[in-house]
Amino acid sequence: MKNIPANKKGFFVYPLLASLLPLLILYTHQGALSVISIELLLSTLPLAIFVWAYASTVYRIEDGYFQYRSTFIKGKIAISTITRLEVGKNMWAGTKPALSTKGIIIKYNQYDEIYVAPQSNSDLVREFVAINPSIEVVNHEKK
Repeated sequence: MKNIPANKKGFFVYPLLASLLPLLILYTHQGALSVISIELLLSTLPLAIFVWAYASTVYRIEDGYFQYRSTFIKGKIAISTITRLEVGKNMWAGTKPALSTKGIIIKYNQYDEIYVAPQSNSDLVREFVAINPSIEVVNHEKK
């Protein structure tokens, strides 16, 4: 089993920090205790989801499968079914168990694709190609 750490830098940090803003506003708010507790509950929900995504995003290669997990999104892909890797590109719609941009679009089976963002794109590509040398690698990263 090989664990691949997720890239937890970039834009994702800003919404995480912004979700703390309602808590600061509520802290200075003077009002009825029941109203504040409801507001507190509703304002901490986005923060909890961001923290959950930040803490749970992980990638793993085990027994010829690439496994991914981020919050409620999880699954596994047989590395033998991967046909193409687009490195350094973003995917704006679809399955994205990732926290940052400029990751890897993994195309597998006939029409399936997923976007992941490991700490090191080149390390993950190297792992995939070692298992399945027929994978086409397209590099969109600037040199």
